[in-house]
Amino acid sequence: CLVLSCLVLSCLVLSSEGVFSCQTYLYSRCQAMVLKIKPGLKTVIGRVISNRMQKSVVVEYTWQTRHPLYKRIYKKRTKLYAHDEHNQCTIGDIVKLEPTRPLSKMKRWNVLEIVRKELDIDLSAIDIQANNGGPPTPQRA
Repeated sequence: CLVLSCLVLSCLVLSSEGVFSCQTYLYSRCQAMVLKIKPGLKTVIGRVISNRMQKSVVVEYTWQTRHPLYKRIYKKRTKLYAHDEHNQCTIGDIVKLEPTRPLSKMKRWNVLEIVRKELDIDLSAIDIQANNGGPPTPQRA
C-alpha cells in the first residue's frame, strides 16, 4: 500500500489536569486511519545473529563512537533481543527494530521490517563428500 498523500496535524490537547500538551498525528488517506507519532523513539537497523527462540531474535547493532581522550573512532556493538511475531527472520538478515514495552526479561524491541534477506545457499548442490569433508589434497605431478 503506497501512501499517496499525507497530512501532519498538530493540535493542543487539554488533559484532565487542565494542562495543554501538543500532540502530533499523521493522517494517511491510503490507510484511512489516524496514527499517533511517538516522538523520541529511535529505530535501529541491525543484523540477526540468532533465531533459535520461538518468536524471538537476537540482533547485533553496531555503531561508531569517538574516544573522549584519544579522539580515535572505534566500533561498539550491542545485542538486542527482539520480538518476531511470524518467525520470518533468519540468521544474517538485516532488520529494522523499534522500541516497545517490556515483553519479557530481555525483550524490549519489535521487528518492524526485514530490510534485506540473507541469501539461502543450498549445500546439497555443493559436493562436500568429494574429499570426505576435509581440505583439498594437493595433486602431484
